[in-house]
Amino acid sequence: MIRIYITIFLIALMGSDQAFSQKRYAVVIGNSSYKKIQSLPNAGSDAKLFAKTLKGIGFQVEALIDLPFKKLEQRLFEAIDSAKNLPPGSSLVFFYAGHGVQNDIGNLLLPIDYRPNRNSNYLLLQEVLQDFSYSPDVQKVFIIDACREIDNVAGNPLVHSDSYVMPDNSYLAFSTNSKGLAQDGVGKHSPYMESLSQEVIRKGLDINTVFQNVRNSVQHATNFKQSPTQTSSLNSTFYFSPGKPNSNSLPRSIDHAKKHWLRIRNSQIPTDFTDHMNRYPNGKYFLQAEKKLLALRKKERPKSQQREIAVDLVLQGSPNQGNEEIKVVYVAPNSLLRDKLMEGDIILEINGNGIDSFKAKPTEFLENAYKQDQRLDIWLKRDGALSSVSYY
Repeated sequence: MIRIYITIFLIALMGSDQAFSQKRYAVVIGNSSYKKIQSLPNAGSDAKLFAKTLKGIGFQVEALIDLPFKKLEQRLFEAIDSAKNLPPGSSLVFFYAGHGVQNDIGNLLLPIDYRPNRNSNYLLLQEVLQDFSYSPDVQKVFIIDACREIDNVAGNPLVHSDSYVMPDNSYLAFSTNSKGLAQDGVGKHSPYMESLSQEVIRKGLDINTVFQNVRNSVQHATNFKQSPTQTSSLNSTFYFSPGKPNSNSLPRSIDHAKKHWLRIRNSQIPTDFTDHMNRYPNGKYFLQAEKKLLALRKKERPKSQQREIAVDLVLQGSPNQGNEEIKVVYVAPNSLLRDKLMEGDIILEINGNGIDSFKAKPTEFLENAYKQDQRLDIWLKRDGALSSVSYY
């Protein structure tokens, strides 16, 4: 499921040489239970996780979960007043998880009682940023885990950092670039929050290293469909968890295939496993993913079911090295192509074209051709030998 919400942090930062005695204050907002637009299960769970994480590293946290606009606005104003009383050098975190959209007014943060196509209340992102930018002596970090689309709501994706007037002494991070999609994740939390909540507790990591690690982790977890970005006007370094680096803070080699497998291994969605096989064709969990895929396909395609294409294909290889290929990983017992294709076949061309014409969604390509009664001429490699098959 594509994640359709925004996560924002506003953090007044402190250097590593400053003591934890400095005030560390956080406001955490999570909007999940929308009434008139899509609900966002992970927005609330991500907010709760980050609130708990911040408490664990010394922040006083105000958690505002699923509040309608009037209550949200009131509590937010109270939080802004509290933040204005923080002494210089304190740390302030503002975290928002929920729907957002950009239109001619600006970037809007939508409360749970937002009603599309009507004059409805909202928070204006730029105003929120400015409200927390009252002091140049307080370092700020704004982090936006941005959504891309909302059904029935007019507008565009939120404008990214190059369109903002950066407040002095600030750090601005987005969970994805302007052309990307923020993934909601298979489990309780998004890939972005799963990584961020782990990185901020690692002692001695400066903020740039934290977000470099998050970017790397999210890119691998989403097969480079999501690429976090950052920009900074900070005057000094900030550490979420000041202190001497321990073994957990040292550079580490992340087993991305294992991390992804642990997230999906109990999923009942077949495409989760074809996705894993596409990402890690040489990974140690490829065969387990294939086995789980076959079991799910067998369960959902009984022999009594009307015959159809019922083929699963995966794209493997490296586009940079020019060796991408489509591999047949499953052909259902009742598939119309059961006598044409075999598991392990490598498709070279289809209907006189290379794989570029259908590699984005190869399985859907075959299904659509079948539904439209198109002739299929498939050139393939089987056991190292060239061959061709046709279906009318």
